Amino acid sequence: MGIKDESKNLTVSKKVIKKAKTLKVEEIGEFMWLVSGGTEPHVVQPSLENPAGFFCDCLAYQYRGVCSHILAVELHLKGGEK
Repeated sequence: MGIKDESKNLTVSKKVIKKAKTLKVEEIGEFMWLVSGGTEPHVVQPSLENPAGFFCDCLAYQYRGVCSHILAVELHLKGGEK
């Protein structure tokens, strides 16, 4: 069982949560973050289609609509909850 992402009605797996907690988040602009620590860095920014959510340039987000990069940014914005 994972955490429910109500904005997309998706379940975030424990594997994604574990990976998100290991990633480094760096603010690179207003409402834009560079997330690194995985195989390559990715950019996360607010979603134009979903004002309550985020968009990531990674393949996981494109295919599943959820990724560890977005979760890492959400954790970072909540004060670095790890």
